[in-house]
Parts: sequence; structure tokens; C-alpha cells
Amino acid sequence: MGKILDYKHGESSVSAVDERLWDIVQHAIAAQPYDVIIRSGSERGEGDKGNHSGGYAVDITMIDKDGKTPLKDSGPTNFAIYERYAQAARVYQMATYPELNRVFRWGGGFRQGGTP
Repeated sequence: MGKILDYKHGESSVSAVDERLWDIVQHAIAAQPYDVIIRSGSERGEGDKGNHSGGYAVDITMIDKDGKTPLKDSGPTNFAIYERYAQAARVYQMATYPELNRVFRWGGGFRQGGTP
């Protein structure tokens, strides 16, 4: 199924990501048919409120089945694709890391700060 094609900031950008979160991300990628580019991991970005630098966020871009075209995460068609990814992540997280049930979020929820 899906796989990681590249890391925008290098593979080391995920080295300090919470191990549970990184496991969830990898399983969600493998559970859907789209390859991804990891846009950001644990590096500190401009305006970061602690989610990335704390290791509690990973941003991805899904790539269309042609292997080249990034799928924007807006609009009804592509949103549904990202939503399926998020649902796969949530299902795996609940089964494997139930201690994260109250804090695991997708999308804008990561801007809240704190935990995966």
C-alpha cells in the first residue's frame, strides 16, 4: 500500500517524534493506497507552538497515484482521502495506544499543543 517517498527536511526530521506517534503515522500510511512526503516532523518551524519541536506532530502530503502530483488537503475529493488516512490512524491508535485516546488529534487540532 502507501509508503514514504521522501522527507522534506531529511529523515532525521522525525528522529525526535514521539515513538507512538511515529508508529501510528507509519501504520496509517501503509493502510491507504497513497504514497506520502513527510513535510515536517520534530524540527522547530516558524510559529511552532511546541507541537513539532516537542515531537507531537507530523505533517504529510499525499501524492496522487501518478507518483508525482501532491494532493492538497482541501476540497471535498482530497479531504476525503486525508480523512481516510486520519481514520486509519485513529483506529490503529485506539487499538495500540489507548492511553492517547483523549489527546490524539488530526489536523488543526495539533495546533492546541501538548501531546500527539
